Amino acid sequence: MPKPSTVRWGVTILWIGLALTVAVAVVGAAAAGVAVDPAFTFLVLGIAGIVCLLQAGLLLAAGNGYGWARVVLTVVTVLGVAPGLLSGEGLNLGSVVAVVAVVLLCVPSSNAWYADQARLRAQERARPA
Repeated sequence: MPKPSTVRWGVTILWIGLALTVAVAVVGAAAAGVAVDPAFTFLVLGIAGIVCLLQAGLLLAAGNGYGWARVVLTVVTVLGVAPGLLSGEGLNLGSVVAVVAVVLLCVPSSNAWYADQARLRAQERARPA
């Protein structure tokens, strides 16, 4: 079964979101670096870098058909969106786009593809060496 467009679009949207997050973090750190201790700026960029690398790994896994990565991305998105909803502030554009991308990863055509990928991997593991 070929990868459905819903998975391609969902993962692509999340990659674009990650790239924009990195760009905003770098520009923000550069701007704040003048007024903030450089060690603090380095720490914040280091933590942000680790988070971005983890998200990139999840996106690679989700794009390659690993359903667990899709679940983790969904949980992370919900946790990222929940504070805005619970505080009454609502959602910003980035949150709405992330929710749309995660929904694309969870529609029936995506579900069928992830199930098919899991079945193929299980068959591959079951083959005698």
